[in-house]
Amino acid sequence: MGIENVRDSLDHNEVLTDEVKADLFELILIFHKYYPNVPLTLLAERLKNVKIEVVGKYILKDVVVYNDKTNTIQINKTELEKTNNLKHIMMTSLIHMIVPNDKDPKGLLTALTNGYARIIANNLVGSEAENAK
Repeated sequence: MGIENVRDSLDHNEVLTDEVKADLFELILIFHKYYPNVPLTLLAERLKNVKIEVVGKYILKDVVVYNDKTNTIQINKTELEKTNNLKHIMMTSLIHMIVPNDKDPKGLLTALTNGYARIIANNLVGSEAENAK
């Protein structure tokens, strides 16, 4: 599946605004440039109807989580206001959308997966928080 199919899937999403679609596609192009051999089939499927939901701090402790069961990117509004890392946050979510999670049904590798996703996102688009350390 090519990048054109990913773009087509994103364009058919009726929930996201054109601005959000453009921002996501920009991040997808960055990912694809550095990892051209990573299959984007799952991402294309998920982009067709992914939703972004802003939630409160009592619902979500992290700044962002991709929920593959509901195909929703949940963003903690309180934590988001504390950071200038939106590009990094969204790249991390996209990486989670690209990688299938069904191989780890009990969530035993979740911390490892989250850590690798953040490292890759930092390498691709940088991170104000990570670079400050």
